[in-house]
Amino acid sequence: MIERLKENTYIKNLMLYASPMPGFLSGSSLKLIAVITMAIDHFAACIIYAMLVWHVLPFNISFARLYEIYEVMRGIGRQAFPIYCFLLVEGFMHTRSRLKYLGNLTIFALISEIPFDIALECPPEYMDIPDVFILISECREQFMSHQNVFFTLAIGMLCCWAADAFIKRFADGWFMTLICVLFAAGIGFAGFKLADVCNTDYHGIGVLLIYAMYALHWFRIPALGLGFAILTRLNAELWSFPAFILMLFYNGKRGFLKKGTASKYFFYLFYPVHFILLAIIRILMLS
Repeated sequence: MIERLKENTYIKNLMLYASPMPGFLSGSSLKLIAVITMAIDHFAACIIYAMLVWHVLPFNISFARLYEIYEVMRGIGRQAFPIYCFLLVEGFMHTRSRLKYLGNLTIFALISEIPFDIALECPPEYMDIPDVFILISECREQFMSHQNVFFTLAIGMLCCWAADAFIKRFADGWFMTLICVLFAAGIGFAGFKLADVCNTDYHGIGVLLIYAMYALHWFRIPALGLGFAILTRLNAELWSFPAFILMLFYNGKRGFLKKGTASKYFFYLFYPVHFILLAIIRILMLS
């Protein structure tokens, strides 16, 4: 349906005005920005938060100043998720194998869950337990209550895939197109509820953000505007505004990170590995 709409002269003109500013940011640049800001965010959430809880104040920094640093770092970290969602949709639209893409997201969601839980979901009273197995046993209820962001991304992609397949198969004529639009809305709502029930990172709002970027993929300014409006339904996500400005300047190119297994899986592996490193740092700091 989207391809058919693009052939319409009026739609072509509308897309011209809705297109982004001249792009100077490649997918590689956006990916690095997302990784760096995510690492800053998680360092604050794991290490700085532990310092605040245990009153470990380095370099004679006051508690108030350390808390300010924590707030700023968490604000910087708000850039990562919308960029990852944007790149997920770009990847979904251009990947050769959507099944493999979804499989990678699901596999790394499972791999990342325990490192994610230990680094971010461990209650303050258990932070000084050095034995990982005891920690998992003591905190199993807390760990089961919140799932990492790969689950959110996987659910979002699954919704996009289902809607895309249904529209391509059945959108023929105005009546069936209307049915497809209604069905696609139902898929988005189902994804929203699934993420909320599973309590994935960013919850159902995260899935709706992905779905909005998919639905308006060819109209980037409206897509990003709607995405920002959706994301700011969560507290503190106003800090994510710079990310949406950066995404306007995406040039549609892969960039300096060339296609290949090494660069591809580095960004998948970075997520669980950096959680493991943060958890080790926190354990050593509090031991």
